[in-house]
Amino acid sequence: MGRCIRRVSSAAAAALLIALAAAAAVATTTARAYDHAGITVAGALLVGQNLQGKAGASRILNPFAICADFDTADVEDTTLLIGGASYFFSFNRYSTYLGFWYGQGSMNLNSGPIDKVRLTGVFGCVTLRPNSSNGLVTSTVYYVQNDGMLYWVSNSVVYLTQVKHGISFVDVTVHDNNVYLLSTQNGIYQCGIGAGGAVVGSACTQITLTGSTEFHQLIPISSDFRGFAVSSSGIFITPTSDLYWFNLSGAFIAKSVGVTFVDTKFTSSRDTANRGTSVLMAASTSAVYTVTTSDATISYALVSGKEVKSCNPALNNVDSDTSPTFCGITRIYPLSTDMVYMTTGGASVVRAIIVSNTTISDTITRTPFPVYFLDNSSIMPLILDGMNYELVSNSNIPFPYVAINHSTPKVDDSTWDTIFSVDVSNRFFSTVSRAAVIGTPFMSSLHGLQAYYNRTNHILFGDPNVLPMCNLTKMQMIERAVAADARAALQYPYIYTSKAQNFTVNAHPNLTLLKLLMPYPFGEILNESGFFENTTTPASLANVHFNTTMLAAVRNAYTPDFVYDCIFAGNAFPFHILTAAQQQLVRWIIYTAIQEQLAKCAENSPSYTGSGSSSSDSHDDMVPGCVPRVGIDNLTELVMPGMPYSNYNITVFIPESVHYNFSISRCLDGTDWTNVTDYLQNATTTRTRKCGTGCIVSIAVVSAVVAAILVVAIVIATSKRRRLATVVAPALTVEPKFASTLDMGSEEGSRNPLNG
Repeated sequence: MGRCIRRVSSAAAAALLIALAAAAAVATTTARAYDHAGITVAGALLVGQNLQGKAGASRILNPFAICADFDTADVEDTTLLIGGASYFFSFNRYSTYLGFWYGQGSMNLNSGPIDKVRLTGVFGCVTLRPNSSNGLVTSTVYYVQNDGMLYWVSNSVVYLTQVKHGISFVDVTVHDNNVYLLSTQNGIYQCGIGAGGAVVGSACTQITLTGSTEFHQLIPISSDFRGFAVSSSGIFITPTSDLYWFNLSGAFIAKSVGVTFVDTKFTSSRDTANRGTSVLMAASTSAVYTVTTSDATISYALVSGKEVKSCNPALNNVDSDTSPTFCGITRIYPLSTDMVYMTTGGASVVRAIIVSNTTISDTITRTPFPVYFLDNSSIMPLILDGMNYELVSNSNIPFPYVAINHSTPKVDDSTWDTIFSVDVSNRFFSTVSRAAVIGTPFMSSLHGLQAYYNRTNHILFGDPNVLPMCNLTKMQMIERAVAADARAALQYPYIYTSKAQNFTVNAHPNLTLLKLLMPYPFGEILNESGFFENTTTPASLANVHFNTTMLAAVRNAYTPDFVYDCIFAGNAFPFHILTAAQQQLVRWIIYTAIQEQLAKCAENSPSYTGSGSSSSDSHDDMVPGCVPRVGIDNLTELVMPGMPYSNYNITVFIPESVHYNFSISRCLDGTDWTNVTDYLQNATTTRTRKCGTGCIVSIAVVSAVVAAILVVAIVIATSKRRRLATVVAPALTVEPKFASTLDMGSEEGSRNPLNG
């Protein structure tokens, strides 16, 4: 029992984690009452420096422009770009890390490779990613710097074009493969986007805005904040005044009344929760609003903050879970109506309005995820993304309002449970949603995890007639002992095992499979030439006596009073004359005699109560529906120094839950071994007489049994199947087909390591 076998199929790597590729549909949800929190995510109030770091440590001088990252794979806007007085920064929303992108180039150029370009102050930016209509190969980031130029970045190179002399552009956006620009004079310019995202400034045209006397009477002040947004509904401008609405040809439609707006933007088109349904939002210097347009009217609703005539940036930028205050808002970037990022240039901070979350702790029992594996950075994001899709599907809450906090997964090394936290937006949190989150089965993600573990194939074979398969606690002790030996051999602290699983033939368990769960590089090595077997792993494991480990762990799992060693004197019980197949038959005869003796002792014990639940075999750690039975190992030869024969030992393990109210050792000392001696006598007689017809028939039967075992071995050794049904062995009602541990290769280790 316990020989380590390894065979690797490199083809398994080609289709890894296909189950994680499908996204769940977003269902209709019902919102509840909630508060918007306001938090500072980068910079420090009135600290005019530039410093990389996470929230609390980062510094940013005069942040103004804010737009999406150029990474085409960043569909959730995990990273944002923030333009300041002298740098473009990248900002990770999850980690809050603010890092330099470029801005203080070595050659003070305004175009060229980004490491040579120097920025003079980014006022507005927008990111255009490749899609079916624009023909782009890579993302393009357009930005303006309060001059007459349009700048754009593609493949780490800055380009520029002169749009018009004598004017300054302070904001930029993109709509329908056109770049739109807003000047300090409240003028709108439209530029067509060419191949590779390029723009020719001389081809840009000004859109004449007509129909609003009030708009044209505005006196532009260069220090005023102003922003705009463009969609198929028209052009929306906030010139530190009311919000003005024009159609795409420049004709006035309507304006708002009552709030002095400084910026307006649509929610991100990549907002997974409301994909394809953008909402217009606008901001004053101290509050954020949603905007609704209908026919020729504009209305707005407060999201967070409050209107004030004046404010102090040092005193009125206060974070709060329910009542934050804002002062000096310059630009907004709304991912959704519940998640708005903003820059406050004069205050030198970046802040966010979010609906706070309720955190739910969840556990997947006895399923170690590769949280600490050396390749965790490549596999864990895939698994967690798949789990997020399943959370969305099961809870009917759209992403990102329900999501696993990527920093929380951990594996409890005492239980091998994987523990993680799920954040649910208070917009959708309820007792029903909590139950839905906790009740998510994550089946597709677990199949993805199985696919990962199937990239290594190190299998141990055990004997189901020895292992206490019904008792979860005992089996975990045994599995942990095996993992400890593997960890020591590989000098790696994060090796686990699958749950032991019976492999059956003709409805009887003949083998127990135990798969070592380890990092993918322990099985295969990938380099530029392809996949190669890691030969170090099998060489290290080949020297580990897992059979000894398993047997010792089985013995240690039982209370000593429930372990009985039957010692057979070699002169009275000449087991050495038996073949291996005959020794297995004797094992069955011994097993039957022991069960009969236990039953006899129980009948003579008036206080015997049968199975119960007050021991280590109690029902709370038992496999449901599994009836524990007496375990028995193989005959073991005990060499007796100076004696002409060897004694033999066979050990039996009695489930504590049987609750025998008598001494097991005294009971079994009185076992009648007549059937054993009779079998040995018949075997001796058979060996000494000539083989007749009956003998030939017996040989044929034994040969058929051996052949069947060999067929099973060959099937196991050569099978390319990567699945086995989960089997829990019931109490046997007929003679079990005992089999010794087999020494063979197997690809059946590619079974699901997650099922017990």
